[in-house]
Amino acid sequence: MPAPARIREDVHLHAPAHAVQQRILDLNTYDQWLAPAFRDFRADDEGWSFTLVLPGRSEQGRLRRGGIEAGAVTFVRDGDGAVEALTWAVHAESTREVHLTVELTYIPAGGLAGNILEATLHRPNRVQALRDSLWAFKQLVEQR
Repeated sequence: MPAPARIREDVHLHAPAHAVQQRILDLNTYDQWLAPAFRDFRADDEGWSFTLVLPGRSEQGRLRRGGIEAGAVTFVRDGDGAVEALTWAVHAESTREVHLTVELTYIPAGGLAGNILEATLHRPNRVQALRDSLWAFKQLVEQR
């Protein structure tokens, strides 16, 4: 099995840190801003599941809340799936300015074909799905 890989993306928000963190903790609203590549979304009080659709590959994610500390909310794998963890970190820069980072840890496809597809298609599409989600999240939080 390949070693876990990580993607980290960030966005600047014009909103109070507590409002951003509350939105991150409200799992039932994720379907309002997750990118279209995240399908079959389901949430309950402690976790959420989805299918991340990539070219030629779909990855299941079932995450449960792993912890909240110092402005960071971590979700960890709950069962099988390629997605191992997702961490949101809220960095308050002022009363209405936040730098939000998200880090996705996942297991890429293995083998020669998997390595080639990871570099050329899968990773870039994962990055774009995170960027699209962050942009939609920004629009929602800033109510644009």
